[in-house]
Amino acid sequence: LDSLVCSEETRKEIKNLRTQLGTEFKECENQRKMIKNQVMTPYEEFNKIYEEEIKTRYQQADLILKTKIDEVENGIKEKTKELAIEYFNEYKASKTVIKDNYLTFDELNLSIGLDGLTDKGALVKKYKDAIIEKVDNVERDIETINTMEHNDEILVEYLKSKNLSLAIKEVNDRHTILAQVQKDYEVVQEEQKKEEQVVEKVEKELSAPVEEKKLYSIKFKATST
Repeated sequence: LDSLVCSEETRKEIKNLRTQLGTEFKECENQRKMIKNQVMTPYEEFNKIYEEEIKTRYQQADLILKTKIDEVENGIKEKTKELAIEYFNEYKASKTVIKDNYLTFDELNLSIGLDGLTDKGALVKKYKDAIIEKVDNVERDIETINTMEHNDEILVEYLKSKNLSLAIKEVNDRHTILAQVQKDYEVVQEEQKKEEQVVEKVEKELSAPVEEKKLYSIKFKATST
């Protein structure tokens, strides 16, 4: 076809050839569709049986097994969590500086997995170590707080976040602001006191006998926000 030359003389012949090829292609398409239907009909029948008798049954079996496995694994995790909470409460109780409401088990952010129990059903060591480390950290922080100025305020802030540095900063910033406010207040009070003394002096002079007729020059200075 690449070698054909389309000109005014050959145009009709080439158009006829194109029509002929189009007709042949349509016939090929019709045969393809017929073959497809012949092939697909038994496949669809097979697939229907496969879906009902094989796929569905395997899916149901998988769901049943998954449910049973989940029940067992959830039981293991729940048992692990119960033992971890029990160990946490006992260990926390041994720390005199940590009151009962200072630290909760959930604040430990302990990730409970399927490896939490020994073969005999006891809590594994790594969970105990994690609990000990976190409780000891809180104990150490509280002991540090107790040695500091404004320890009551720092403790309140610390219990919100369990972040000692943040708690100290919050309280220090607060007291810096309060100190500046107090300083400003004292300045205002001093200025008011001076103003009152000036007014008192003026009133005293104005109440003097008229016959004296003394003249005074008075300068006022006022500072205010």
